[in-house]
Amino acid sequence: MVQDVMNRRSYDHLCQPYDFSRYEGNHGRVHMWINGHMASLPCAPCDPMFWSHHCFVDKLGEGLRDRLADSQFVYPTNSWRIPWRHRPRDPMRPFNFRNEDGMFDDRIGKEYFYEASPMDEPCGRHADCSPTGLLWCDNGECKATCREGGVCNTGMHDSCYCASGIPRCENGNCGCT
Repeated sequence: MVQDVMNRRSYDHLCQPYDFSRYEGNHGRVHMWINGHMASLPCAPCDPMFWSHHCFVDKLGEGLRDRLADSQFVYPTNSWRIPWRHRPRDPMRPFNFRNEDGMFDDRIGKEYFYEASPMDEPCGRHADCSPTGLLWCDNGECKATCREGGVCNTGMHDSCYCASGIPRCENGNCGCT
């Protein structure tokens, strides 16, 4: 899904076909897979996973926005192909905005940004990944460490995390000495 989004040529291209794009389909499949409140439109925001999921979907959109020229990241123009309530000037319910306003941070009062993932930049040493020791550099890629008792590849001691002591990976389990 990430590569599919990042390979789009414009926001309009991301949204096509308007009635059920791959972007919208992949977003909706997560709601259905989690099930429960997430599978019900009126109840979905009551599920804590809703917010995590939508942060990820929004982060993907921001990643595309950062990659594209401003002229390519605009709300699709009014068209008979855009479903009812999704046209640019339709109200964004229950908020006091129009759909097209969502494309402009200043219009909706967005005051945050997404931090780049450590996976987005190559590393040469562990400190490039994380000052906390919770990530480690493995052949130029940042990876998460495992806590004591976590599964690891024997001998890959750097893949283990210890709040105190020396991390060791022995017999497939992380430990601290």
